[in-house]
Amino acid sequence: MFLLEQAAYPAAQSLLKGFSSTHVAIAAVLDGIIEGEVWVDRPVEPRVVLLANGDAFYLAGLPDEAGDSFADLRELIPD
Repeated sequence: MFLLEQAAYPAAQSLLKGFSSTHVAIAAVLDGIIEGEVWVDRPVEPRVVLLANGDAFYLAGLPDEAGDSFADLRELIPD
């Protein structure tokens, strides 16, 4: 997976859109209000996004398009 710089967070916003209104921490990380990391399976038109803010991890996207199984998805997620 690729760690995005904050300037590139808009690439992941569409995948996290549904969660942002429920989990305020997601919007806060995307807006740069609190620290966090945003990882994507590919930097342009990502299919899977993992947002980590120190207290929680949020996984969103279209995993079926990223691989054939959950094992394939696990390979994408950073340690």
